[in-house]
Amino acid sequence: MPNNTRKLRTRTSPLRRALPIVVGVFLLAGIAAAATLLLRGCNTAAGKRSLPFSADKEYCYTGDGFLYVDGGVLNFFSLEDESRNYSVELDSQSVSIAGTEQLKAVYSASSLQVVGTPFDNVIDGTFRKVDCGGKYIGAYVENADHSHTLRVYNSAGSQCYSKDFTNSSLLDFGFDADESASLWMSELITTGSAISTTITTYDLNRESITGVISVQGQVVKQIIMTNKSVFALCTDNLIRFSRETNDEAYRLQCRGYECVGSSASGGRMYLLLDRTEFSGDPLSLLVVKEDTVADETVMPIVNSPSAVGCFLMGGRTVLVNENEIVIMNAKGETDKTVRFDSSVTGAEKLSETLLLVTRGSEALLYTIK
Repeated sequence: MPNNTRKLRTRTSPLRRALPIVVGVFLLAGIAAAATLLLRGCNTAAGKRSLPFSADKEYCYTGDGFLYVDGGVLNFFSLEDESRNYSVELDSQSVSIAGTEQLKAVYSASSLQVVGTPFDNVIDGTFRKVDCGGKYIGAYVENADHSHTLRVYNSAGSQCYSKDFTNSSLLDFGFDADESASLWMSELITTGSAISTTITTYDLNRESITGVISVQGQVVKQIIMTNKSVFALCTDNLIRFSRETNDEAYRLQCRGYECVGSSASGGRMYLLLDRTEFSGDPLSLLVVKEDTVADETVMPIVNSPSAVGCFLMGGRTVLVNENEIVIMNAKGETDKTVRFDSSVTGAEKLSETLLLVTRGSEALLYTIK
């Protein structure tokens, strides 16, 4: 009996045939959108830039770029205008460098030259510390007779200030702002039986002392200057002095702590403190007001085992781990995270917004936003 039953040909609907393609297109679009959002999130947290020198070279950040030494040549790399880049041959490769936007200098153990000036400042002694501020460079010198002198040079390379230390020991010195002509000095007074530290501010433009602060019975370990305050981290206390009157505003107990980072923002000072006797303890974030009362808050900052650096930047805590940058808000909560494409080995704070991150000898610049 003939089989009149016909096998029906299965026909695939054009819609069903296109469905996997449509789904694939939307899937790819979703992945692309997610990647774009992820990259956009990273871009809003930090910007990345490669630097032209190796991290194992002698280099310094100047505010407008980097000075670095490579193969007996001094180079300047501008972050703002590549036409300002330059290279200068050096007589020796055994040099150190320092600088600001207005002034850049090269120095060895016993000579110092401001870049662009025709002569060296040669001393009969040894430079122990060199620091730049605005249009001035300060140098703490151990003279040949083992006495000590602080010398300051201007942007023309001429010495414009000096002070000998005979009845006192210079603990530290610096400049309170990049554009300022204000020099500060912290001296341990060695005459008499009682310990005291004197903090002096000196205006280099006016050639006059603008403030003298005395701290009795303690050694001042660190000075932090702002427009409103002089913060003195001492052996026993953190003391805030008013910049306007030089009077003490308040003091807090801080025995057993070292300050490893600071940042001023919004009328508050943020201090990253480390316990000197307990290396395994977490860091502490101390926040105080720049006012007549401290109104202090303290919170722990726990470093992960992979941490390569912890910094305060613009009032925020920035923790750099091997694989990421973690940006925390004022409450210690994670605000933003920036992942590295491969592990990093080190980090250094350059300013309130800039981090130099190293990956072996590779140097990378991150702008924290």
